[in-house]
Amino acid sequence: MPYKYVLLLIACCAATFAQAEQTRQAGDWLVRGGIGIVDPKSDNLDLAGGSVLEVDTGVAGYISGTYFITDTIAVELLASTPFEHDIEVDGMEIGDTDQLPPTLSVQWHAPALGPVLPYFGVGLNWTLFFSEDSSLGDLDLDSSVGVALQAGADIPIDDNWFVNLDLRWIDIDTDAALDGTDLGTVEIDPIVYAFNVGYKF
Repeated sequence: MPYKYVLLLIACCAATFAQAEQTRQAGDWLVRGGIGIVDPKSDNLDLAGGSVLEVDTGVAGYISGTYFITDTIAVELLASTPFEHDIEVDGMEIGDTDQLPPTLSVQWHAPALGPVLPYFGVGLNWTLFFSEDSSLGDLDLDSSVGVALQAGADIPIDDNWFVNLDLRWIDIDTDAALDGTDLGTVEIDPIVYAFNVGYKF
């Protein structure tokens, strides 16, 4: 999903709920839930012989909880249902894997831009791979720990409800092995897009 479509969604939502306002302050909780799209970068691992391994896009349910430490600084914990990714070599599907990407972030909530409440975050991601399957043999993918960068916006519907658009870049690198033989490091490094509905407590 190109960035321009994310910006278009923000503009459409802001226009739809342009009359709604919502404040944030220390002690507030935000809960968001929706759909997340993990879109890995291309050419994730160069294999021997000139072949290229690629990890395809995955879609799953998304949920997060955010607590405001101050009026502008918050901490967020992201969770999801498992993302399933097909794995291809030179365009041919050779397997798949599931993954869970819990992420803990610190956020700065910027001043409102009209009805839009923007925020930016940096955090730590832990990606757990499981249920690896391959037609070529026993595939094993190690867990990954890396930095996550975030930008998003809440668009209020009323005093408590809001819609949310969230964009992240996550550093996900996993060491891959096939039948015990090391294949190398798979650099997934996805852009993650999410569209959520949220509630402020």
